[in-house]
Amino acid sequence: MLRHKLQQGFTLIELLIAIAIFTMLSSFMVASFTSDEKTRLLKEQADLVLAGIDQARNLSLAGSGPSNIYSQQFVFTVSNCQTGCFYEVKGRDPDQQIVKKNLEGISVTVKNETSNQLSISFAVPRGRMALSGDSNPSEAQIEVSNNSSAFCIQVNSISGKVEEIKGNCP
Repeated sequence: MLRHKLQQGFTLIELLIAIAIFTMLSSFMVASFTSDEKTRLLKEQADLVLAGIDQARNLSLAGSGPSNIYSQQFVFTVSNCQTGCFYEVKGRDPDQQIVKKNLEGISVTVKNETSNQLSISFAVPRGRMALSGDSNPSEAQIEVSNNSSAFCIQVNSISGKVEEIKGNCP
């Protein structure tokens, strides 16, 4: 009587196929991760712009800024730029800079304006919003973008609403 031993383990071919499948799946995950990283960094910069607008509004509600800067108005300003972008928050009376924040690796476009700058003013004490532009608009859009994607920040001075939307501005 012959006894056959049961085969245990994997053959070399089976191991090579499993390694090839694992390598292909991991390469897809790495490519997906790098595009997600660019979008995350862009969202971080768009959130900085939103934080600047919120800071100007909060200063107007409080009535004063750091180092006892008292003003009748606090102003958020951003300009069109391709590199070296930044925004400023200032007290208008007297004209004192409170914050100047650099935005890295992005371009900023102010939509619906012929000038290349947008100023959002918040009046003390209730934080009433006003947009400064060519025609005193009630709405403005700030597009924060990099090579792969964009975020649109929409500002409405009538409702006081400021929102961030993923994608290009309409």
